[in-house]
Amino acid sequence: MWGSKNQFAAQGSSLIVQKDPYDPSKGTEDLMGYIQRFFDNYGLYISKRFYQILGFVNENDYVIKPGLGLIFLVVAIICFVLIIKKKNNFLKLFMLYASAMTAITFVAVQKSWDQYRLILVFLPFILVLLFEPLISYSFLKSKNFCKLFWLFS
Repeated sequence: MWGSKNQFAAQGSSLIVQKDPYDPSKGTEDLMGYIQRFFDNYGLYISKRFYQILGFVNENDYVIKPGLGLIFLVVAIICFVLIIKKKNNFLKLFMLYASAMTAITFVAVQKSWDQYRLILVFLPFILVLLFEPLISYSFLKSKNFCKLFWLFS
């Protein structure tokens, strides 16, 4: 109204556009910076925080383990293919929403923040998408699963 800059515009600029939210003199992000930010945040939030929240990694461990991120990616791709094969439109929409929101978060937030709350919001979505194809009724009723079950029992 009086020509001053909007508070939300200033915060959005420091969140998304700047390379460092605390030091504007470092400049703004370019395309390669956003791609690098995505992969850095994937490492932080999937390879480290996701497994810490689930209890597979000690919460005091601050080392990013790329192998855990690769395991997550392989399992996620397998589950996504199974969801697409099921032709369940609700699960496809669920998968699209969760994937898009997680990717947007990984691009938008600065890697220096590294907080549980940024991935915790998407954890229920991710868990449903990872476990639904594996425990679905059609998978459990398949003959191959029954043979596998009797093999290990």
